[in-house]
Amino acid sequence: MRSSCLGLILRRQIGGWLLTLAAVFTCVVAFASTPELITEYQLESKNLGDALNEFALQSDVEILFNESEVADKRSNAVVGKYRAEQALSALLFRSGMGFSVAQMGTFLVEPILNEQGNTSMSVKKR
Repeated sequence: MRSSCLGLILRRQIGGWLLTLAAVFTCVVAFASTPELITEYQLESKNLGDALNEFALQSDVEILFNESEVADKRSNAVVGKYRAEQALSALLFRSGMGFSVAQMGTFLVEPILNEQGNTSMSVKKR
């Protein structure tokens, strides 16, 4: 009886260590897709909606935007190694669109408004 209890205790401790180890690996994987990661970008100048979707694929981040707000806009080409925020800033430069970073690294792209409530032509970060 005593040896079976000792075996049960050891299995629980080892199981606890495995759960802890699994949690650490999960955190490492989640960290790998944060906006701080430097990525090689190959983004052509094109329709802004298509460019934003391509940006999301290449950077492995979530990006939210309203299709109607980007419909008649073009992106800038972005080629090289950048953090996601740098690449998105370059992509949106002079498009009248800006972005903010929400929880968990999600990028929110929206029109930049000036003091009169009109679309501005600079990049906005919140």
